Amino acid sequence: MRIKSTNLFAMVLLTGIMSFATTESAFYPYASSAFNIYDSAGAPIQDWIPAQMITLNVSAGSTVYLTNYVSSWFGDMPNLGDADYAAGYDMSANKYGYVFAQKDTEGNVSTLGDIHWADGSTKEITYQNPDGPQTRTTTGYLLDTFENDAEIFFVMTPNGYTETVNSYDPVNDQDDDPAVESILASRQINTVDLAGNVRVNFGTVDDVGHEFVIGSEATPPTTGQPLPGMLLCGLLSLGTASAASRLRKRSRK
Repeated sequence: MRIKSTNLFAMVLLTGIMSFATTESAFYPYASSAFNIYDSAGAPIQDWIPAQMITLNVSAGSTVYLTNYVSSWFGDMPNLGDADYAAGYDMSANKYGYVFAQKDTEGNVSTLGDIHWADGSTKEITYQNPDGPQTRTTTGYLLDTFENDAEIFFVMTPNGYTETVNSYDPVNDQDDDPAVESILASRQINTVDLAGNVRVNFGTVDDVGHEFVIGSEATPPTTGQPLPGMLLCGLLSLGTASAASRLRKRSRK
């Protein structure tokens, strides 16, 4: 019994695509709706936009990574943790992390517990140009995998500093009463990169904007509209089953 080359190709392709669909995961940068901003609750209260606290809503089961933002679709793209990248961060173990946020009955937000330091684990993350075929691959730095839904603050160490900055303490302001002395001059989430990703910006007192993109890794959904790859698997599966049925009928003759 001979199998036609076209049927054999379909079976091989099906096996490869099914393997990809079941083992590969996608990276989803967080949209602006996942972020929250609040007036600083420290002393003194700071209510201007570049001083507001920033939190992020993360979902149960999500594995969260930080990367550099896409500034060009051509040339090299620096990794967020490159030591010679002035706008980056120290992304080694225990140099960046997060703190859980909590709200009181009046809706005031504050930190809950200690800093959860990341271990510096990495993986490659690829961004696609929404208007063209170009892609950019860069290093993603693991923040954590979250067992439950949570709201979190960020803690980072900008390149060029040994001190950390975060998204909850008051920013530097020598004219405040009491005065605030910090290497953090501002923090904002009001711009996006070329891929449409939210740029989280911690500005330091040396007038450098240290930025990152944050997203979660997830496996393809098991309910709802099939992903294109999964739909193709289904079509190929039907075609392969049909071919196998014809072969069985021929073998009985």
